[in-house]
Amino acid sequence: MTAESNPLFASQWHLNAIGDIQSVWADYSGAGVSVGVYDDGVERTHPDLNDNYDATLHYSGIASDDGQPDAAGDGHGTSVAGIIAGENNAIGGVGIAFEAGITGVDFLNHLQNISAAVTYDALDFAANFDVMNNSWGSVPTYNQALDIMDPGTSGATEEAVRLAGVVSTGRDGLGTIIVKAAGNEANDSGLINDYGVLGNAQGDGFNSLHTVITVAAVGRSGAVESYSNWGANILIAAPAASTTTDRTGAAGYDNGDYTNTFGGTSAATPVISGVVALMLDANPNLGWRDVQNILALSAAHTGSDFGDAASGYEREDWFANGAGNWNGGGLSFNLNYGFGLVDVFSAVRMAELWTIMNDAPATSANQVVLTASFTGPAMTLDDNATTQMALNVAAGVIIEHVYVTISYTHTYPGDLDFTLVAPDGTAFTLFDQELGGSDFSGDWTFGVTAAYGMSTEGTWTLRATDNASGDTGTLNGVSLEFLGAAPNADSLYHFTDDFLSYAQTETARQTITDTDGGTDWVNLAAVTGNVALDLAVNGALAVSASTWATFSNGQDLENVALGDGNDHVTGNIRSNQLTAGRGADTLLGEGGHDTLLGGLGDDSLLGGTGADSLEGQAGDDTLKGDSSTD
Repeated sequence: MTAESNPLFASQWHLNAIGDIQSVWADYSGAGVSVGVYDDGVERTHPDLNDNYDATLHYSGIASDDGQPDAAGDGHGTSVAGIIAGENNAIGGVGIAFEAGITGVDFLNHLQNISAAVTYDALDFAANFDVMNNSWGSVPTYNQALDIMDPGTSGATEEAVRLAGVVSTGRDGLGTIIVKAAGNEANDSGLINDYGVLGNAQGDGFNSLHTVITVAAVGRSGAVESYSNWGANILIAAPAASTTTDRTGAAGYDNGDYTNTFGGTSAATPVISGVVALMLDANPNLGWRDVQNILALSAAHTGSDFGDAASGYEREDWFANGAGNWNGGGLSFNLNYGFGLVDVFSAVRMAELWTIMNDAPATSANQVVLTASFTGPAMTLDDNATTQMALNVAAGVIIEHVYVTISYTHTYPGDLDFTLVAPDGTAFTLFDQELGGSDFSGDWTFGVTAAYGMSTEGTWTLRATDNASGDTGTLNGVSLEFLGAAPNADSLYHFTDDFLSYAQTETARQTITDTDGGTDWVNLAAVTGNVALDLAVNGALAVSASTWATFSNGQDLENVALGDGNDHVTGNIRSNQLTAGRGADTLLGEGGHDTLLGGLGDDSLLGGTGADSLEGQAGDDTLKGDSSTD
């Protein structure tokens, strides 16, 4: 049955907004992946949800829960569930992962209201699911109860511990994938007047957890929605899907079984959960950190152009961070979109080949942590002045997440902004003249995803600026906690279809040099055009006859993973592993002991000199070895 046979498919604009989902659906549906919808319950008898609903995973622990809505107005979880896994049954709409299993957990109206112990136990229970969807959050007021690293005064601190357990133990140690809404408080004049809150997602500590994928919302144009919270802790953006399942009959949002008025980051979050379910269907061996990494690397550019000024409701311009392995340079980031708009096609194609390119799943077990603290005296926050605290940090982590804990006092926090500056000068906005005149004395932990792929080595600086006269304070200290992977010389160079738009602004991206040795990969799995790549000195990378980049020492690169185009790759004297995708590919091993793996198309595999291994796999393939040992 085609997705188009569902009568509401044409109004589900979010499906076309996230890339070529039809090509993904040709192979994957989310079957076998379980999603826990932590919300206000899910109507299990809904005709577009009933066959995918898994009641065997209802919460049972200190208390119990049947996963169903309590009152007629409780339709939120049912709408979320339809975006994730509405059935492909020609009845209503269709979910992104239309054969994934879904289970309601009435966390909002039931379990969290029983006791703190039940709240924590219900969070622990999320380890029973492959994916945990959280389309909810707190108003980002920087209330100490929301601080994730404030033991003794913050319930959020214990919740953070429980979620760390979920990613450690879920999926037999690979980790449950936790997805959360960034919130809908940006540009809310009432909240600005009452709390001085400007919509910074940092003010809800849950958004800053390294265990969580924090999701912003875009509209049909791809631009950020006015309400969508922003911050350096956003990982990715998704469309705020509007057409989805509703409570049947008069219950829920509208009369009838469906609604076209759903929205907010609550609607963007299940889009990501659905995409993650497809990724896990494509590769069930991904660790939870792998999933976060792939989403960041595969995201598509959206909103204002790279190199142009911010527009609409964007808080800042797009910028490239200090990593050097994405589209010829640093990863692009925007406070409103994180690393960009989710691209289901690119994410799934990377997921398929991720295990080939990486030695082991990235999990809690092999995550590396490095900490640093400012050791000098407290500093006065003078009016109309900038105060800086510098921390020298050793090499030791390739960053995936940074926690920044700032201790300060001030009689008018609305005067202040805090910025973390990396050794290369990349600046990450943490706090931007918020909270108005509410006295603040204490500390707050901020999260930074935007430094993904950078090294910890060098001097990191916290820059605190008091932008007005009349109130002062004290900057007492700052500590940094870096989480990520151990450095090694095995480089992965990732490319997406956005390459040319970045290279036009940053021309240095067109020359790529690998200087650290190791066994390297060129990841072209997300590239849709026809690739031509020569792994030679000044070897060229071209896509659909357009030259993209030159590998100045291409002779030192070993391995290539390809996408859906009709690709042509020539190896070098090293022992190359060339892995075809779905097109009609030609792989030439040349010298070295090469491994050539065909894909799903009609491929030609030519070993060249050396003892080569050639495997055609699917398609009508031609295999030719030039040595008796092939």
